[in-house]
Amino acid sequence: MSTNRRDFLKGASLGLTGMVAAGNAANAEIRPNAACNDISAGAAGSGNPREVKLNVKLVYYAMIHSSFWEGPCRYSEMSLGPDAEKADARQRYAETVKKFRSSLPPEAKMLEPVYLEFQENTRLQPRDLRVLEADMDQADLYVLRGYNLSSHYEVYFASALNEMCKTPIVGAGHHGRTLAAYLDSMGAEGYAEYAYGGLSKLMALLRARKVFRQTNMLLITDIGGAVKGPGYLRGSVRDFDDLKNKFGIGTAMVSYSELTGERDKILKDPAAMAEVERLGDRLLKQAKAVHMDRELFKNNVLFYQTVRALMAKYNCNAYSIDCIEFCSSKLPMAWQITPCVSFSLLSGAGYATACEGEIGCLLAMNLFSAIAGKSAYMGNLNPYQPGPEKPFYAPYFWVNDAVQDKADFTFGHNVPTLKMEGFETPDLPFEIRNFVPAGKSGKSGWGASFKIDFTKIKEKTITLGRFNPATTKLLLTKAEVVGMRGFSSERCSTETLIRVKDPDGFHLRTATFGHHYVMVYGDYTQELSRMADILKVECILHSA
Repeated sequence: MSTNRRDFLKGASLGLTGMVAAGNAANAEIRPNAACNDISAGAAGSGNPREVKLNVKLVYYAMIHSSFWEGPCRYSEMSLGPDAEKADARQRYAETVKKFRSSLPPEAKMLEPVYLEFQENTRLQPRDLRVLEADMDQADLYVLRGYNLSSHYEVYFASALNEMCKTPIVGAGHHGRTLAAYLDSMGAEGYAEYAYGGLSKLMALLRARKVFRQTNMLLITDIGGAVKGPGYLRGSVRDFDDLKNKFGIGTAMVSYSELTGERDKILKDPAAMAEVERLGDRLLKQAKAVHMDRELFKNNVLFYQTVRALMAKYNCNAYSIDCIEFCSSKLPMAWQITPCVSFSLLSGAGYATACEGEIGCLLAMNLFSAIAGKSAYMGNLNPYQPGPEKPFYAPYFWVNDAVQDKADFTFGHNVPTLKMEGFETPDLPFEIRNFVPAGKSGKSGWGASFKIDFTKIKEKTITLGRFNPATTKLLLTKAEVVGMRGFSSERCSTETLIRVKDPDGFHLRTATFGHHYVMVYGDYTQELSRMADILKVECILHSA
């Protein structure tokens, strides 16, 4: 899925519907990886992840008896004769195609179905399936249906198909278990039709995996170039070769000098600056309240458009910048911006993002959003201490007058998104507030973030989790939002107040994952645990 750079820049709206050496990073060993342009390294995923479809190929295998006989698996009333069987099989194929097409979930796209006929005991070879070559490079999943099938014939067929294309296969009916087990014994991928809750749910999971595998991350940093070594961007994922080899995830690192150059290009381009003005005015008009200088707010929109331009340039569909490192560069002070709005707008559009270079959260956000159809939200997770409300976070809002001792953890960053209820739902109401407080000399506060009242969101159940730094484990739990704080505060103050079963047990589990997490509204623990199984990642499901 390629992206035109100009279209990418112009595509901004409110809901907003592997290693590449990019610039000279100081003290960094940046090793170009030519494979990043391969589909396995995420290059095909440079467009909006929400647009990704699972390409499904229906293959109908008709076994036509060569003559009449009776035996342990065939009786006289089953015999129609070869010609009659062919006619019957083709009629049933037409009915199957019609039914299959009408039942296809929105996450899937149906490729041209194929009808094949073979006689009993035919030992298929890949050459017998050349009719499938036309769109083999597009197919993400083969679904087998058939006539006079048995596990005997289906396994032969699937073996030949797997040898030819190495693409996941779903068998027909209860025979699918035998097929899946047989393919698994060969190191291939097969599923029973009702695996993971049924074919539609399986397709949704495989589509989410496709989104995940097509991730191409834009990382803006001057110190994070070591692929292996002392660590990348604090406690986050640091081995990008491993990410590429395990999942196909690509990475492009961009220096601050290139970030500055891209921003300068936009400043010098009247059309690009007109777009900054247009989007800035639109956001300011939509906000329920604006608590900062309006022109200073647009500096943050300029930064957002700069990030979008770099994402298009490097074929990326995910993004992170380490706020701590970025702050020390003094560029935010010079530009009067913080990256918060860029995270909020891109996440709301369906692009995975992460504050502070937290790749374990970025990858989790990608999965959470792909499965839930909602933008996910990242933040710090810390135990909540009941007691007097701290002025820094005032005011505190509680759901249904919940008392303070109902909260177990605080969770949040100043990066809420407008699409946390769903990508197809109206934007959540928000206010705009400066991040850096106004100076004593009367200088205006700068930087910007969206403020959303989480207690006004109808859904209170959330799914919370993240990957560990080695991306070998996924921690998940279900939680409940009981309040929030920091709505009217500056700095990084936005936090939800949440309740988790066995909070001490959950807190102990977080020690091998990190302090940043991702949440999405709704209970998706079952779907995400199944996703972990498909990804061959260990799921740590906290459900005490």
